[in-house]
Amino acid sequence: MQNLHNLSATRDDALIEELAHDGIPYVAFLPLQGRPDPATARRMQHLQQATGAPTTAVILALLLARHPNLLVIPGTSSVAHLEENLRAREVLGAVSGLE
Repeated sequence: MQNLHNLSATRDDALIEELAHDGIPYVAFLPLQGRPDPATARRMQHLQQATGAPTTAVILALLLARHPNLLVIPGTSSVAHLEENLRAREVLGAVSGLE
């Protein structure tokens, strides 16, 4: 399944969890859009300070950490943006440490 999902468009959270139980992936498009709630924004700031990662990597890591079956389509227009997005792998470890 593919649908709009990001830090502010979370209406499918229950569906994503349900799909995970059946081993069905959920593909999120436009994951870098939207505004996080204040608590998530503080968490993002802490992760950025702890890892030195760009905002895009932190957002992607937070989304990926929420659901094991979530895949993201961040899109990119340059190799530099791709490299920033790939830093989400580094941030995932820090996300796990905060939980």
